[in-house]
Amino acid sequence: MSSEETPRVTFRFFKVTEGPLIEELNKIFDEQELAFDAAREIAKAVGATAPALYCRSWLFQFEEAPPEATWKCEHRQGTERYYKPIRRSLVGRKWADEIKRLKVPRHHNDALSVVDLTKGPAVVEGRHWYAPVVWGWIDGPLFLVKVPWRAYAPEILDAYRAMRDAGEYGSGAMDHALWVPHPTMQEIEEWEALKIAADRKAAAA
Repeated sequence: MSSEETPRVTFRFFKVTEGPLIEELNKIFDEQELAFDAAREIAKAVGATAPALYCRSWLFQFEEAPPEATWKCEHRQGTERYYKPIRRSLVGRKWADEIKRLKVPRHHNDALSVVDLTKGPAVVEGRHWYAPVVWGWIDGPLFLVKVPWRAYAPEILDAYRAMRDAGEYGSGAMDHALWVPHPTMQEIEEWEALKIAADRKAAAA
């Protein structure tokens, strides 16, 4: 396909208040709460103020820097520091083993699989990768989904579908362009999604 036939990346927005996506999100939030409860127990035992998940690894925050012989700073975010135990020390190895047994819960974007969306990159443009995301509010419930999109002409999609079904060619990006929203996903304009988010933020202030 030539560059002239490849549409620029845009985004589609959806509002969701019921259905399988909400049900899956609730399951994931329950998993996250259980996992964090267990991690908070370890945080309390080691004198940390809170646990945190970073790149699917459990890290811990402390009010003051913990002993360097036992803990090392694994991640910095502004003035915040996140630590993990050092295995070469006896105490560090003990806590590293305890932390390793903690369950790493699913990310909320994993819920998108129930509406046939991937949480990973679905569209690429130049050096930029774009993935569907979901965010929102449990009370309601009310969630928004942002989906990267390329609006191919129908004849191009039909030609691709024929080649794919014949086993001649396959493309994840083109498969994504054939995605059909679940009936419980109400498509809205970007300004509507932004207004919903702004209104919720103002109500919570």
